[in-house]
Amino acid sequence: MWLIKAFVIILTVHEKVLQLDERFTRGRVLVDPLAQLAIVDNRMIHLAPREVNVMWFLSETFISCEELCERFFYQKGEIVNHDTAYIHIGRLKKKLPEGTLETHQYRGYRIKPQLN
Repeated sequence: MWLIKAFVIILTVHEKVLQLDERFTRGRVLVDPLAQLAIVDNRMIHLAPREVNVMWFLSETFISCEELCERFFYQKGEIVNHDTAYIHIGRLKKKLPEGTLETHQYRGYRIKPQLN
């Protein structure tokens, strides 16, 4: 028998709680977790559930693939290597318009903030 989960899923990570029914923005990116969409420059982009979670981490600050693995994948009890995070970042880079994600050699990745 399949169990139906509530629409509100809470992901707890290092004392931070993300209610996946709340939209969040960073720069020119709006992410709607329930619809699994990102809206960038009035363009709707469909996201996989894990991509929504990765986008949330990237919306905070720079995060390296190692940190992403520690804060997201390992917290969920998954055994992954850093290639998993690189794959998710790479998929997001292909889906999102160029310049949406910012890469810093020593600090990692983030959603580029809106500059005035």
